[in-house]
Amino acid sequence: MKSAWVLSFLFLLLLSVKADAQSDVYQLSWKKELPLLAAGLGMNIWSYATQAGWEESTAADFAALNQDDVWSFDRSAIDNISPNAKTISDIILYSSATYPILTYFTDNCRCEGIDVAVLALETLVLVNGVTEVAKTLGKRYRPFTYRPEVPLEEKLSKNSRKSFFSGHTSVTAAMSVFTAKVFIDLHPHWKYRNLFLVPALLLPASIGYFRYRAGKHFPSDVIVGYFAGAAVGYLVPAIHKQKRLSVIPTTNSLMLLYQF
Repeated sequence: MKSAWVLSFLFLLLLSVKADAQSDVYQLSWKKELPLLAAGLGMNIWSYATQAGWEESTAADFAALNQDDVWSFDRSAIDNISPNAKTISDIILYSSATYPILTYFTDNCRCEGIDVAVLALETLVLVNGVTEVAKTLGKRYRPFTYRPEVPLEEKLSKNSRKSFFSGHTSVTAAMSVFTAKVFIDLHPHWKYRNLFLVPALLLPASIGYFRYRAGKHFPSDVIVGYFAGAAVGYLVPAIHKQKRLSVIPTTNSLMLLYQF
C-alpha cells in the first residue's frame, strides 16, 4: 500500500487538531504519536527504497527453485492457483480500510471520532511498515513461482519475491481487530461487547485462506501475517487508552481498581 505517505499526511492534519487533547477513553499526545509515526514512516520509506534497488530475477533463478526445499508444512500451497480467490482477497483487503467507519454508528464512538480516525490511520501506516520490512528482509518467492506452467513474465515481477508475510492478511487483521477493540473500549457496559472479536478474528482468517488458495502465499506467510496484524490492531488503541484508578466501596473496606 504505497499510499502510506498520503495517510500520514491526513494523520498530521488530524493530529494538529487533537494532539494533547483530553478525551474520555483515548489520549493522544505528541510524545506518543511522533515516535509511532516516525517508526511507521521510516519502515515504509526504507522498505520501498530497498525494494526499488533489488536486482531483477532471471529465468535461471526460477529454474533453480526446488519444491523439496520448501518446508513440508508449506508445500501444499504450490499446487494452488485460483484467479477467483485472488479477486476475493483483493476485495476484502481494499474494504478493510473502511472498517473503522463502522464505529461511527454509535454515539459513544462519534464522541471520540477524531481520536478513532487518527488511531486508525496510525494503525494502517504501522502495519504496512511492519509488513514491508518483513517482505524486504525475507525476499521469499511466492508459491506460484515454483510452477513451470506460470508465464515467466509474471514471475519476473519484483512482487513475486514478497511472499513473507502476507500483507493482505496482516492489514485486514490489523483493521478488523482495531475496529473491534475500539467498540469494546468505547462501550464498557455492553454485556456482549466482546462478541465483536468473533468477526474481527474470522475475517483475516478468511482472507488468509483465499491468499493460500490463490497461490500467492504459503500457510506460514498467512499465519505470521495474521498475528502480526492483529497485534498492531490491538496495541495501537491499547497504548492510547487512558488509565483510571477507581475506588469501590465494599462491606468493610475500600477496594482500588486500576483500569486500562
